[in-house]
Amino acid sequence: MFAIDPAGHIVNSAQAFVDTADPVLGAAPDVAVGGTGPTRVDYAPPTATDNVDPAPVVTCSPASGSTFPVGRTPVSCIATDQAGRASSPATFTVTVDATPPVITPTVTGTLGTNGWYTGNVTVSFAVTDPDTPVTSTTGCGTTTVSADTTGTTFSCTAVSLGGSQTVPVTVKRDATAPVLTCPTSPTYLIGQVGATLAASVADATSGTPAATVSAPVPTAAAGAGAVTLTATDNAGNVATKSCSYLVGYGLGTSGFLSPAPNSKWKAGQTVPIKIQVTGAGGQLISDAEANALVASSNCRLKFSVVGAQTLAPTCMSYDAKGKLFQFNWKLATKGIGDATITVTITYPGTTLVTTRSETITITV
Repeated sequence: MFAIDPAGHIVNSAQAFVDTADPVLGAAPDVAVGGTGPTRVDYAPPTATDNVDPAPVVTCSPASGSTFPVGRTPVSCIATDQAGRASSPATFTVTVDATPPVITPTVTGTLGTNGWYTGNVTVSFAVTDPDTPVTSTTGCGTTTVSADTTGTTFSCTAVSLGGSQTVPVTVKRDATAPVLTCPTSPTYLIGQVGATLAASVADATSGTPAATVSAPVPTAAAGAGAVTLTATDNAGNVATKSCSYLVGYGLGTSGFLSPAPNSKWKAGQTVPIKIQVTGAGGQLISDAEANALVASSNCRLKFSVVGAQTLAPTCMSYDAKGKLFQFNWKLATKGIGDATITVTITYPGTTLVTTRSETITITV
């Protein structure tokens, strides 16, 4: 309003402003803090503007400086100007994070037994936090284990406002089968009861439940044979191996029937060599078996000598009446000293043999 004097000048005036617009609140960003429980949180309220009032009053609930519970709490703010006009509410969230990130490990691979993997293993970690962003991770990448190990540990550490969390994962990998070692030249007597062949078992990584594995050996017939043995290590890897053996005859229960061990014989004499062939219980073999051993077409029981005098392997003969094998060895007139006499039985399909030796002395 204003007044004009007679000369046309304004002599008094007053302005009146009419406020017809509500205040406006700016955007309010969310607020996050760490804590171990309910926590005091101070925050800056959103900024308000008004077309008339230069400083509208902003009020929020819960107010800045309040104690906020763990988790997410919505905050609502309103601006009011001097004319009493109010803004639309502005909302944001205050989060109190009291828990560290959640780490979930994943181990992928072929699982054997006793917690061992029997092939390549992939280790990965998933990191999440429902309340606040994860600010850093260490050791949480994907790793592949491609070599045998008795135990390799991978640790993932993740940090958020709620704290730090570390999760370790230990991987045991054994993709190598155990090693079976057959015994050297195992020999059993024909007719032997309860014969078994045992092989040693070793595994460098997971180990084995037992140091040996065994299998029964059939002993009804003489000759070479083989059994297949199977071993499993603690990881579940399996190995098989064929182990050879010999089922053979015994050469007498007490050695040579003749000559006596360490006996003396004069050069030029005839030394009667006599020996019996037996089974596991000391029983004499049948005439058919005996004759087969000294068959002229394939003699497998021979006598030989080394030492002061020598004799190449020579087939013995079988005396069915006496149930023994014999050979009359005519000594030469030269060659004085000790001589070792040996009876050897060979078997088809193997280099393993049965032998019996003793020493005599040749004198003048």
